[in-house]
Amino acid sequence: MKGSKNISTQLTRKLKALSRDIEGEGHFDHLHRILYATDASVYRELPLGVVYPRHEPDLVKIIDFCSNEKIPVIPRAAGTSLAGQVVGNGLVCDTSRYLTSILEIDEDTRRVTVEPGVIRDILNIELAEKGLFFGPNTSTSNRCNIGGMIGNNSCGTTSIRYGTTRDKIISVRAVTADGRVQDIGPVTLPDVSKMPDGIYKSVLDYILEKYDDAELISRIKNSFPSPDIHRRNTGYALDDLCRNLPFDPKGKEMNLARLLCGSEGTLALTASAVLQLDPLPPPRYSMVTLEFNTVREAMQNVGPAMKFLPYQCELMDDVILECTRTHPKYSRYLGLIKTEPRALLMVEFREISQKDLLEKTQNFEKEMRSLGLCQSISINDEHSSDQLWELRKAGLGLLANLEGDQKAIACIEDTAVSLSDLPDYIDDFEDLMKDHGQRAVYYAHAGAGELHLRPILNLKTPEGKAQFHDICRDSARLVKKYNGSLSGEHGDGRVRAPFIEEMVGTEVYKLFVEMKDQWDPENIFNPGKIVRPEPLVQDLRYETTEPVRTRFNFESDGGLLGMAERCNGSGDCRKLSIDGGTMCPSYHATREEKDTTRARANALRDILIHDDKENRFDNDELKEVLDLCLSCKGCQKECPSNVDVAVMKSEFQYQYYKDHRRPVRDILFTQLTDAALRLPALTSWASGFANSMFGKWIKPVIGIHPERRLPQVTRTTWYEDDSTFAWDPDKIKEDTVVLFCDEFTNHFEKDIGRKAIELLSVLDCTPMLSPPMNSARALISKGFLEEAWEMVNRQFAQLKPLIDKKVPLVGIEPSAILSLRDEWKRLIDPERLEELESLNQRVYTIEEFLSLAYRNGEIGNDNFRKDPVRYHVHAHCHFKAQCEENDIYHLMDIVPGAEVSRIPSGCCGMAGSFGYEKEHYDVSMKVGEQELFPYLRNIGKRDSVIANGTSCRHQIEDALQIGALHPVEALWSMLK
Repeated sequence: MKGSKNISTQLTRKLKALSRDIEGEGHFDHLHRILYATDASVYRELPLGVVYPRHEPDLVKIIDFCSNEKIPVIPRAAGTSLAGQVVGNGLVCDTSRYLTSILEIDEDTRRVTVEPGVIRDILNIELAEKGLFFGPNTSTSNRCNIGGMIGNNSCGTTSIRYGTTRDKIISVRAVTADGRVQDIGPVTLPDVSKMPDGIYKSVLDYILEKYDDAELISRIKNSFPSPDIHRRNTGYALDDLCRNLPFDPKGKEMNLARLLCGSEGTLALTASAVLQLDPLPPPRYSMVTLEFNTVREAMQNVGPAMKFLPYQCELMDDVILECTRTHPKYSRYLGLIKTEPRALLMVEFREISQKDLLEKTQNFEKEMRSLGLCQSISINDEHSSDQLWELRKAGLGLLANLEGDQKAIACIEDTAVSLSDLPDYIDDFEDLMKDHGQRAVYYAHAGAGELHLRPILNLKTPEGKAQFHDICRDSARLVKKYNGSLSGEHGDGRVRAPFIEEMVGTEVYKLFVEMKDQWDPENIFNPGKIVRPEPLVQDLRYETTEPVRTRFNFESDGGLLGMAERCNGSGDCRKLSIDGGTMCPSYHATREEKDTTRARANALRDILIHDDKENRFDNDELKEVLDLCLSCKGCQKECPSNVDVAVMKSEFQYQYYKDHRRPVRDILFTQLTDAALRLPALTSWASGFANSMFGKWIKPVIGIHPERRLPQVTRTTWYEDDSTFAWDPDKIKEDTVVLFCDEFTNHFEKDIGRKAIELLSVLDCTPMLSPPMNSARALISKGFLEEAWEMVNRQFAQLKPLIDKKVPLVGIEPSAILSLRDEWKRLIDPERLEELESLNQRVYTIEEFLSLAYRNGEIGNDNFRKDPVRYHVHAHCHFKAQCEENDIYHLMDIVPGAEVSRIPSGCCGMAGSFGYEKEHYDVSMKVGEQELFPYLRNIGKRDSVIANGTSCRHQIEDALQIGALHPVEALWSMLK
C-alpha cells in the first residue's frame, strides 16, 4: 500500500464512515492526502486520509479503528515539525482544527491545562491577563500548537532562560494503544502497584524491572549528549528517565509525561496536557546586535555573552541577510545593520526599569568591545528590536528565496554542542562542508549551543540525493565526536532516525526499540520515526519534471514550479487574524489546511511534478484547493518566501479553462466595464435591474448571491464631463500629475474621480486625466490571460509618452494602479519590460503620492478645516501588500484636529468578484467577521470609516449598512 494513490473501496468506505462519525464530514479524497504528504518535509509519503477529532472520545475511536484495521495513525498539530515526523502511509489525526481549548488556568500553582491544538501565542495572550506565560518560544509561535511542541520537545529562542517543553510538562492525558485514556504524570512506587492493568501499567512495570540496574543506568547516561546541553532530543529521553532511577518506595516520583515529550507521537496520542507556567518576563527590553566578519568570531563571543544572562541569544548569517534584500517587508529592516557582516549575533536583555536595562546593555557592550572581535555593536530600542526579531523568525522562510533548484535543506539543522566546543565544532563543520563542496547556512540558537546548519542541495538529481545522505551521515559522526545532540529541538523524524544507533550505540538503541514496543506493541503510532526508519533517500518528494509553458512570465521565479517550490512548509500562512496581517483570509474563516498559502503551493507543486496529463492543470482537485484563494496578495508580502498564490491561481485558471467551459458570471464580471464604455445606457439599466426585487431571482441563476448589490454603472463617465483635464501629452508640464483613469472609478464611482481632480488642484498640483484605461484587473483575477496580455500591451502604448515626461502617474483604485507595478510585468512583451520598469518608478497610488508630498513639505494642511473628526481606516489588501501601509494612515493626519485609528483588519472578504459569487458568500462574510465587522459595530455614530478599495467599501455597505469613504472623499470634504 505504501506510496500508492489507490486505497481499497472497502477501506475508503470505512474511513469515510469514521470521519462522518467524528465530524460529519469525509476528508479522504486524493487532494487531502497530497496536502498532508508535502507540507513540512522533504518526503512525500501519501497518507490514507485525514481526520479532525473534536473531542477526547474521538481520539479513542481513531485508535480503536487503527488498531482493528492495522493501519498507522499519524498525530499532527502544526508549526513544529521539520524532520518528516508528520508524513507517512497512515491516517493523519489533525488536532489543530477543533482541539483548541484552554481547559483550566490555576493561578495558585501557575499551571494551565490545554488541548493539543492550542496555539502557543494565543495561550500566552490569555495568560498575560494573569501575569503568566508559557516560556518555550519557537519561531513559529504564532501558529505552532502545544501538541506539536510536546511531540518535539520544542525549545525556541527563550530556552536559555525558561527551558524546554519537557521542563514545563506536568502531566499528559493520553490515549494509549489499547484505547484507554490515561493520566500520565508523577507517580510513586505505591501508585504503580495499585494501577489497573493496561499498557501504561505494563510500561511502568517494565521500567521498574529493566532499569533496576545501576550499570545499565550508567551506560545510558554515558551514551547520551553532555549533561550541559539542555537541547537533547536524540531518541527517547531515557537519560531523563534515569535521573529518578533506581526507583524506591520513599516518595520518589517518576513522570513518564517527560518521556512522551520528544517522542513525536510514536508512543501515545495526546488529548490534553498540564503545563507549568512562569511569571511574565520583565517589561523593558532591548536587543544588542553584534556584527562579525566570520561565524567563528561570533561563536567565540557566545560564551562571554551568556555570562550576562540574556533572555535570547541568536545568530543569523549573511546568506539569510542576502535573501532579505528583495523581500517587500523584511528588506526595510536591513537598515538596522551597520556593516555587511558574515554573522550577526542578536542578544536580548530584559529588566524591570529602563535605567537598569540601559546599565545592563552598556556594560555588555563594553565587555564585548573589549574582546575585539566584532566590527560593530548596536543597542536597539524596543521598536527596532521587534523588527529584528521578526527578521530572525522569518529566517526559515527567507531561505526559500534562494534561486534555482538548489535549496537550503533541513537535514542537519538541529545539532547542539556545549558552548565551549562551539567555535571548534564550527571549524570542523566548515571543513566537512568544504569536503562536500558545500557552503552551509548558519542561524538560530547560538546561546544554547545549537545552530541550524543547512547545506544547499539539489534533491532533484542523483548526485544531490547521494550528497544528502553522506552529509547527514558525516554530520552525525561529527556531532558524536563532540558528544553533542543530533536532535536539539526539531526531532529525529525520518531524517535523523537512521543515524541514532550510531550516535548512542547498539545496546542503547535496542532500549529505544524495546520502549517503543512496550508502549505500542502493534506499531500503529507514527511508525518509522525515531526507530526502525526507512532509508533516508526513500520517498523524497523532489523529482525532475518537464517545465510547463505559461502565459504569465515566471522567468525570474525559475518558472511556475520554481515559485511553488519556494514554499518550505514553515506555515506562516497558518497564523490567525488575531496575530495581525492579511494572509490567509480564507484559512482564518475555515481553519482548514487546504485553505492556506502552503497548501495551495504544495498542491500545485505536487500536481506539476506527478501528474502526467498533457494539460497538467486540468485537475479538479487543484481547482478545489485554489477555489477559496481571494487573490488578496497577502502572501506576496507576508510569506517570507514570497509565494504569490494570486498569480499562480490566475495562471491555473487560464490553463484549466482551455479544457472547460467558463462560468457565465466570469464573462459578465470581466466584460462589464468594456460593455459600460460601449453601451453605457444599456449597462446602467441592466445593473439597476439586477439590484431590483426582480434581480434577486436572476442573480442566483448566473451564480451571484441574491443578497449582494451589484455596483451601479453610471451612464456618464468621469472624463466626459470636463475637457479641461483631458489627456494631451503635449500639454504635460513639470508640475502635471496624471491621474490613471481606471475602469472602476470611471464607470462605478465617477464622483471620487472628480473630487480627486478638485483636491489635487487645491493642493497646487496640475491634474490631467490619462486616456480611459482598463487595468485588466478583472481579466487577470479570472485567468483571462490572453485577453489581459492583449489589453496590457495595447494600453501601455498609450502611456509611453509618460516615460520621457517623467511625471507621476497616480491611481485612485489600488487594485487597478498596482496592476501596473505587479502583473503587467508578467504580461508585457519582453522587449517592452524595461520601458514599463521605467514608467513604474513614478507610478503611485494617490495615498502614496499625497503622503510623500506631505512628508516632503510640498503640500501642507492650510487648505483643510480644523473641525474635530475621527477616522477609522481600513486599507485595501493590494495596498497593504505592495505599498507602505502607514502612508494611508499618515495621509489622514493632514487634516488638522483629525484623530486617526487604524482598524486591525486583514482582508474585508469581498476581494473583487469573490464575495459576490454565491458559493463564496458565506466565506466572504466570515472573513469580514474576523476583525473588520466587529470593530466597525463599535465605532461612534459620528465617526467616519475610510476604505481605499472599492471592494472594501461595497463589503462594508452590504454587511453593516455603513457608507465608507475613499481617502480622497474624506480629504475633499474637509477642504476650506
